[in-house]
Amino acid sequence: MSKQPNSLFPRECTFTENNWTVLSKFWHVVAFSSEVGDAPVSVRLLDVPLVLFRGGDGTATAAHDVCPHRGSLLSQGDVIEGALTCPYHGFRYAGSGQCIHVPSNPPGAKIPERLHLNLINVREHGNLIWVCLDGDGIVPLPDWPELTDESLQNYHLPGIDASTSATRFCENFNDVAHFAFVHAGTFGGGCREVVEDHAVTKTESGLHHSLVIEQIDRVTLDGDEEQTTAAHYSYDFTFPFANKMHIRFDEERSQHIFAAVTPVSSSQCRVHMQFARNYDLDQPIKESLEFERSVAAEDLEVIEKVSPAESPLDLSEEFHVAADRWSVAFRRSWKTFGLAQ
Repeated sequence: MSKQPNSLFPRECTFTENNWTVLSKFWHVVAFSSEVGDAPVSVRLLDVPLVLFRGGDGTATAAHDVCPHRGSLLSQGDVIEGALTCPYHGFRYAGSGQCIHVPSNPPGAKIPERLHLNLINVREHGNLIWVCLDGDGIVPLPDWPELTDESLQNYHLPGIDASTSATRFCENFNDVAHFAFVHAGTFGGGCREVVEDHAVTKTESGLHHSLVIEQIDRVTLDGDEEQTTAAHYSYDFTFPFANKMHIRFDEERSQHIFAAVTPVSSSQCRVHMQFARNYDLDQPIKESLEFERSVAAEDLEVIEKVSPAESPLDLSEEFHVAADRWSVAFRRSWKTFGLAQ
């Protein structure tokens, strides 16, 4: 018996069918929870157009952004009394996905149960909306308790659209050898170029590594290279594309940085960055957000021009040095999941 194709596999897909199938079995972030309110939201994941909306009870629903009646974009419609309303013929769909109203039908006409949205498994976690296109996710969602810790100040940047792959972005996030060069204008100007020897270990759901970096005291945010700090960096990555960095500047001050990356296509991604810190709690976050926006811009200026956009899984295609331990482990892990070159 031939294998039935996944009903969400896009007709024009930038991934190979094998790689799309592998990636479709993971949880992926698609939006901040706060972005989904009174109107439908259009998002794209693995070349698949999705629509997000909240049903009558406020629960987030995710579905293929195609009306099963005549193929219109449901995200162009409205949410009326908790029901997603098609912009073409006014069909209404409850949070369960079932069509509950066909305006052109006479009163009392039965609506077929088959008139139903193609729903996607969805969860809200860590101020984010996550979806899995195929199943319940082969890796659990990341454990990020700091995002709900009331003793910390939490804030986030708006979603960042990047012209690079999710794999390249994650490799950059977990790389420290570029600090002194890419981030010379923010915190990297005082960084020691030599990267200390460190180990990368596999965890139940990802990778971990930690090291000490001599850098500008980022808390000052003023680029004063006279004031440096031996900062302790600890990284915890969860597959497929969830990144966490914990920076301890000293015994009292620390910051957590989270980057959940959406693989929009094989060469485009959207980055959802959140922050939590235990210092300057009485200070406005505007200055810190501007600083983090500048850091992200420095990264994108380089990685959006990296070629190819996707990280080569064949380790012989690019040269590797000792500081590349994380990216080598990352690429090898993807091959164990079944991702192919």
